[in-house]
Amino acid sequence: MAKAAAKKTGAVEKKLISVADAVITAAEKSKDPTLTIPVRSLANVNFNEKRGIIEMGKRKQARTFFNVGMSYSAPTSPPRCVRSTTAPSTR
Repeated sequence: MAKAAAKKTGAVEKKLISVADAVITAAEKSKDPTLTIPVRSLANVNFNEKRGIIEMGKRKQARTFFNVGMSYSAPTSPPRCVRSTTAPSTR
């Protein structure tokens, strides 16, 4: 059997570990953990002419861990099945 190569810690993994450490540290201090994320809107994008792509801007937004106003709620009932009126039924 081939030996598994030593696993390197990637940039994403390091960032996730640092976010988890920040949440744990804030929780230990009885504080509400806050994450800073890029603002996802058209007001925060720039066109890079040299590379020919749209890039995220520098604006950031603070999101608190326990703020339920920033969460999405699940629908209370399953979606209804609507029968199409454009095609006749084959039954």
